[in-house]
Amino acid sequence: MVVEALLPSEPGHVACVAFLRRLTASGCLVVFNRLLQVELHETLFNVALKERHGKRWASARYDGRVRRRAGRLLEAGAGAWSELLDSLAWSSIDLSEVVEDVPKLMRSYDAPTMPCTPPVWGRLGSAIWPRSTTASPRCHKHV
Repeated sequence: MVVEALLPSEPGHVACVAFLRRLTASGCLVVFNRLLQVELHETLFNVALKERHGKRWASARYDGRVRRRAGRLLEAGAGAWSELLDSLAWSSIDLSEVVEDVPKLMRSYDAPTMPCTPPVWGRLGSAIWPRSTTASPRCHKHV
């Protein structure tokens, strides 16, 4: 969802941007784990691989010819991510704060939807909550 919002060439771009605009307008505090940023870079690199190699992208992981395009996507994605964060009230949580819960959650829930399921929020209160609510003291608050 984040990559689709950040890259205009992605098929779900318009819908994802509309969703993020609604979040911004609602005054919600968006909470994410710092691992999201690492996964964002990985996904942007994979977009470049898929553009060049199509269905064979996974087997072409070390194809150096994709690096320039990947670099441009990573730069564009990092800039768009920064702009997105500037437009939102957000808080991040370090991986060490939730890593113990991951094995249990991975066994219980579909991994791609795991961040959206209520049990993940148990430790955090909610993935997204009203700005007026105080963030957990463990969070790095940027409001």
